[in-house]
Amino acid sequence: MSKTIDTFPGARFYKTDLHIHTAASKCWRDQRDAGSLKRLFQSLKTNGIEVVAITDHNSVENLDEAKRIGKEFGMWVYPGVEVSTKEGHVLAIFDPGKKTRDIEDWLTRMGFTSDVRGLDSTLARGQENEQLSITKVFDLIEKEGGVAIAPHPNSKGLGFLEILKQKGTARQEAYHSRNLRGLEVGKDRENIMKLASGGVSGYKKKYACVSFSDAHSPAEVGEEFTYIKLGDFGIGALKQALYDPAMRIRFADQWPPKSHAWIQSVEVSQGFFKDTPFYFHPDMNSIVGGKATGKSLLIELIRFALAAVSPISDIMEETSSKISALSCLGEGGTVTLHVMSDNGERYRIQRTFSDFDEGSEIYYADTQTKAAEQVSEIFPCIVYSQNEIIYLGKNLPALLDWLDSFIDISNEQGEAARLRKQIEHLLTELDSANADASQEVLLETRLKELKDRRELLNEKIKDPILKQFPLWQKESRLLRSYKEAIVTLRKEVQDFFDNIAIEERFEDPEMDTPNATNIVSKRNELLFLAKQFSKAGASLNQAIESAEEQLNKYVESWKEAFSKARERHDKTIKDAGVENASAITSELNKATTQIERVQKELQRAKKAAEKKSEIEANLRNQWIPKYNACFGEIYKKRVRKADSLTESLNAFVRISVRQMADRKDFTEAVKRLSRGSRLQMPELTAIAATMTPLELTKHITDQDTQGFAKRAGIKADKAATLIEHVWETSRDTEGNQLLSPLYGIMFTELRDQVIVELKVHDEAYKPMEELSVGSKCTAILSVALVEGSYPLIVDQPEDALDNPFVFEQIVKTVRRSKTERQYLFATHNSNVAVASDADLIYCLTATASRGNVDKHGSIDQLSTRDRVVVNLEGGKNAFALRSQKYDIEFDDPYAVVLSVSEED
Repeated sequence: MSKTIDTFPGARFYKTDLHIHTAASKCWRDQRDAGSLKRLFQSLKTNGIEVVAITDHNSVENLDEAKRIGKEFGMWVYPGVEVSTKEGHVLAIFDPGKKTRDIEDWLTRMGFTSDVRGLDSTLARGQENEQLSITKVFDLIEKEGGVAIAPHPNSKGLGFLEILKQKGTARQEAYHSRNLRGLEVGKDRENIMKLASGGVSGYKKKYACVSFSDAHSPAEVGEEFTYIKLGDFGIGALKQALYDPAMRIRFADQWPPKSHAWIQSVEVSQGFFKDTPFYFHPDMNSIVGGKATGKSLLIELIRFALAAVSPISDIMEETSSKISALSCLGEGGTVTLHVMSDNGERYRIQRTFSDFDEGSEIYYADTQTKAAEQVSEIFPCIVYSQNEIIYLGKNLPALLDWLDSFIDISNEQGEAARLRKQIEHLLTELDSANADASQEVLLETRLKELKDRRELLNEKIKDPILKQFPLWQKESRLLRSYKEAIVTLRKEVQDFFDNIAIEERFEDPEMDTPNATNIVSKRNELLFLAKQFSKAGASLNQAIESAEEQLNKYVESWKEAFSKARERHDKTIKDAGVENASAITSELNKATTQIERVQKELQRAKKAAEKKSEIEANLRNQWIPKYNACFGEIYKKRVRKADSLTESLNAFVRISVRQMADRKDFTEAVKRLSRGSRLQMPELTAIAATMTPLELTKHITDQDTQGFAKRAGIKADKAATLIEHVWETSRDTEGNQLLSPLYGIMFTELRDQVIVELKVHDEAYKPMEELSVGSKCTAILSVALVEGSYPLIVDQPEDALDNPFVFEQIVKTVRRSKTERQYLFATHNSNVAVASDADLIYCLTATASRGNVDKHGSIDQLSTRDRVVVNLEGGKNAFALRSQKYDIEFDDPYAVVLSVSEED
């Protein structure tokens, strides 16, 4: 890739001095030894002179040796002569291929015989030995195939303007000679250039002006010089520079041109342009060729490598379709660009087409070190595919994105994105805080209920009945045991007496015992006890019955008192809301625990409410204003750029920006908000037209019905309906109120609106929507041409324009700015390629499957010029026929058409 680093094809500026003398001039002011010529060229080399003309006075004595030494020093040498006439000197510059002996013969025919060579006092003469006028010498130089330049025209005794100043007619005639091609300037540069620009009455012809040293010694070399743009070193290339000085001639104080970014080369690994590298010029490049020669494909390959995205989806789809075809690039194909940034850093940008394409890869040149993630970070570039400008002209809303492509709003957009992310995080916190804060009223109510219950329980637990009633219950159990004991006692007494068998206890004695009679008597006495036991049992039963009767009477009276105690006890339990007395204490403890828990929850809810208020205050007073300020800064940048573009285009196109004027997205957002609210379109339109998203957010979040209605100019009930509807529909699935959707309304962008107007005549302007597509495109392309210093690549820009504007807008604009910006145009329009003085023209040819470069170079290279004539003019015969048809006569076909002043 060294070719892209050191050189580039096409025309470039050379440091030039076409007025150099050697020792062959009698007025040489240095030693006349054998080494004088070499010392002269050493001085030229030291001073950086690249192209010279040896112009001795009426002599070509040292010309051949100068050519040889010049070649040794790497310089291009034009053969020349400074011819003396009765009306001043003339520089005659010839093609480098012209033989010295032919020039010598020519000098001889003008009377400059060998004995007078080198003298500036000998004057040119005709065949009749008459002194030749300077005008005649101009003609003879032209006839001999040379270029005539008037050196130091105001120099006393040497310049024709000075010599002829007393002869106005002759002076004007000489000035308007068809064969005088340029004027040399010196310290009188300002006056001569005013004259040469047609700014002096009676002198309407415009000339190229050059500044040369007129060196008569090595020491004088470098005092004056001119930068001349050449693509070839033939005499035709020099003529091109003199025809078009605005493009091809620069003085020392106009150098160096401002550096700018440019694409050095493009290569593809496969497909249509495989093994066909393109090396571009830093300034103006044109790509010409017939149909299907790959002009548009080359543009698309560059666009693909640069990842230059179009706002028009159809364009990007078409680009992708072209690139994906194997015949063009296809799967696995790589496009590699070598580029130079505006700070002189070289990069390699490459991109491979595949299903895994992750975009462009950017490396420092000749390394594998990544330089950036995005091409735009180091090498911004504007690319318009074929018909893309027409798309833009038809789709005016895209104009905002179009204007933004000319300014850097990445910092503001990045800051807005950062702030939006922070705001969205705050909104999440706000929803959480609001969810907690919304429990405050419920928790307050719950806490009061618990405290009331605790107070009730405390009151009930202090009632004496709760302590007495267990004793009543104890008495109940005791009395019940008494009753049970009497029953038991009765049964035991009954059982006791029923079970006493007296006779069985006293056994009958046997009668054969000695005391049987007495024992029987005693036994009978004992059996009397049975009667006594029977009486005792009846008496005891009677006593038990009496005792039981007394007990029952007491129990009945006790039960009445017990029932009253029970009623009081049960009422106390019931009022406490528990099942039993012991539960009151448990419930009291539970209520106390619940109170503590609710108090904590209430405290958290209050803190959440404070946090909610704090977040809302921060959102409204800090974050949202900062967020909106980003768009305010973007608007300011847009306005500054619009004003700058209008000024750059001399108000031919007038661009203005209306802040937040595009409310389409906001209107749609309002419609979505109101869906289901039954509000009608007039109200919705009024809301979207009269307030900003931030204002709408504030009215809704504040539930400011009256303020909302007044601001929007709608009825209060309609405003209330919408506010209520938005609040009601901003809930989660559990019914919790969400504030983030309400505040999220503010993120709806009110886009700025770009107004582009074209001057149609005098001071009258028409807005874009009233223009033809061609006029719309003229406005868009005019802006693209003057905006920025980064490369502009356009596929057939002439297709988008009305024909009169191709020259007026494209050509003139490119001519003004191409030394400060790289242009790359695929075109079939001769004005675009030729009149803009393309520094490099690629002429493409192709077979069915391969594209090739037929010729490439600048228009002053004959081989390139011939192919351009075929491609853009239809050939020489076609061009000649049109010239005859136009039948346009020119005062001087060799005069400068566009002067520097007309380029400005």
